[in-house]
Amino acid sequence: MKRVEKCFVLNSYIANENQDKLSQPLTAFYPIFFFKRPQPTLNKPENEFWVCIPGVVSYKRRDYKNFLERLASMGCTKNVKFILLGRLPKGTTERRDILKLQQTCIAKHQCDNLVLFEDYIADDLYQAYLHQSDLILPLITPKVPNFAQYLTSKITGCFNLSFSYHIPMLSHESLKENQSIAGASLFYTDSTELEAIERLVNDSTELDIVSEKIRTNPEFAFH
Repeated sequence: MKRVEKCFVLNSYIANENQDKLSQPLTAFYPIFFFKRPQPTLNKPENEFWVCIPGVVSYKRRDYKNFLERLASMGCTKNVKFILLGRLPKGTTERRDILKLQQTCIAKHQCDNLVLFEDYIADDLYQAYLHQSDLILPLITPKVPNFAQYLTSKITGCFNLSFSYHIPMLSHESLKENQSIAGASLFYTDSTELEAIERLVNDSTELDIVSEKIRTNPEFAFH
């Protein structure tokens, strides 16, 4: 590291938490700029509210299990769609559990709120779903393995997608101390994310305010 003059990290909170461990200055770099390209047209009904959960579906990455069990138990407004925007790998516990919970939702609540993908999602389709999403749900909670790293040295791609597309996140309250996440998020306490989503469906004022905060945040401007 002696010849390195400056180090880049993927969020300002990582720089703040780790600067005293290095003699070189740490600077946050946000890879949040994407080339515009043609996208497939998605049929999103005017009254639908899309909650996007980006990334390969894995219990090691996000707290899917507890969230989807609550969804199967409580149900959600029919016009809310949870877009699991990542591959649901075949032959996995996650796939078996989630397909079973999907059937429970349909049988118990007479609606299917889940949008699932069995295979790799092409980039243009991935971006198209993001463009039409109303909310990002990171599902990063203290129940995720190695959660403490998200407070000091690790990010999830959900954060940068939110910053890039100006889509508010609904984040667990444990992430409140992270200023960049707090400025792009509304928060929920344990097991209350469905109630928070129902509230936002009925009144989007808070979403509009957070989206504007992301858009005008100089930390996410290109320099």
